[in-house]
Amino acid sequence: MRAGHGDGLDAQRRLDAQRPGFHTAIELAAERGARSADGLPEILARSAGATVRSLGGLGQYSALSLRGSSAQQVALFLDGVPLSAGSGGVVNLADLPLDALGAVTIYRGLVPIAYGGAALGGAVDLGSDLRCDPAPRLRAVVGAGSFAAREARVGASVPLRSRSSRHVQSSMSPKTSAPAHCLDLRAGYTGAAGDFLFHNIGETPLDPSDDRLDRRLNNGYDRALTQVAVHGRVGGLRYSVQELVFVKEQGVPSMATGAQARRTRLGTVSARTVARVRRTWSKGHIEACSASSRSRSASAIRPGRSASPATTSARARSTSTPRRAAA
Repeated sequence: MRAGHGDGLDAQRRLDAQRPGFHTAIELAAERGARSADGLPEILARSAGATVRSLGGLGQYSALSLRGSSAQQVALFLDGVPLSAGSGGVVNLADLPLDALGAVTIYRGLVPIAYGGAALGGAVDLGSDLRCDPAPRLRAVVGAGSFAAREARVGASVPLRSRSSRHVQSSMSPKTSAPAHCLDLRAGYTGAAGDFLFHNIGETPLDPSDDRLDRRLNNGYDRALTQVAVHGRVGGLRYSVQELVFVKEQGVPSMATGAQARRTRLGTVSARTVARVRRTWSKGHIEACSASSRSRSASAIRPGRSASPATTSARARSTSTPRRAAA
């Protein structure tokens, strides 16, 4: 296979030509081997200088550190739009599924001005998988793994209108014409029990007499994601508008010492709208992004035989983030 022809490094070469420095571009379609839809922490951890700290197994809280920085000093973006609620906010990587992503760009240290200057440790830009193919595409994935891990994904890409390319000969089939606008639909489910074995030192770290091998409890989760996106090109103008809806219910395990929590649960519902417009000229481009998010989370203790009545707390948040960048 010759360099530059499907070797998975095309995005890295474009990035090197535009912004020389400490950065890494990852094309998810070129990644080898099977991966879970909630495997973003694993992919980021493979990059040089990146450290992922996780509390629990698959689907549990994970935070990213770049070159020794704290998680608060790393900014995460979705198509150039900040994901954190405010300055210094930490984004949970487990809440960013790979279902709708096509590329990941990691900036270590020096961050381009288009992403702002608040990220001292670096930045990560998650690029949506918005590709227009001449013919409709239908994709389906079903998988299973250890500790009752399971997933099912389905997606469809439909060209809304095709435009004939100036470089296409009249003798070629109309199927080779480039689509001007596309509609993408995706839906996915992922879950796991997370009941792995671990060494429980009890509540006496200095006394090995009560050490035992326990199975992790209340560490499972169920997550569903839907995406609707419309994107395309009009002359030198490219646009995309997408809606992401994320629903997750998970257990909240206690510390892995002594007795374990069995009934504490956390539910999260989040919806995010991202719009992006990019106008390109021969000497540069101008880009405008806007996003709004609505989220609601609730924690509860499920009643049991010896448990007190269920207690529930809820928190709702709605934010709107406009952004504009020029280069």
